[in-house]
Amino acid sequence: MRALKLTVAVLSIAAAFAAAGCGGDGGGGEALSAEEFREQADSICNDFEAQLREVEPPTSPDDIERFVDEAVPIIEDGTGELNSLQAPSEFQDEWDRVVEINEGNLDTIRAVRDALDNDDLAEAQRLMEEAGSNEEEADQLARDIGLTECGQDTD
Repeated sequence: MRALKLTVAVLSIAAAFAAAGCGGDGGGGEALSAEEFREQADSICNDFEAQLREVEPPTSPDDIERFVDEAVPIIEDGTGELNSLQAPSEFQDEWDRVVEINEGNLDTIRAVRDALDNDDLAEAQRLMEEAGSNEEEADQLARDIGLTECGQDTD
């Protein structure tokens, strides 16, 4: 039963990363207009979510590690793409908080991968629950700044 809960948590957190937009530190360069930022962020989120949907969900508790190993690089790439965006000043604070949450959760999902490598399902589950508890705030912030792909619930 614990492995089934972990599988659900892994799938949920991968979807939550896609929904929240995975964050970014605002990168360098010139700030985008609000409309440009929303269009580019939503495009990245849409592409990123599609890539995560292509990863075969785990079919057994033993398959969770494979799923995490395949999902982490996609999450890292999506984060990197969003890092290159410079949010407009009108919602820079909100975006910075999304970044903070999702960068922390990316670190957590890497720790999940390490826990699974060490066959520590209890620690992996605890970490996934920790990451998942932060995603609601990131999702709401993404919606508050007008993102239509990032921040939406995924199934």
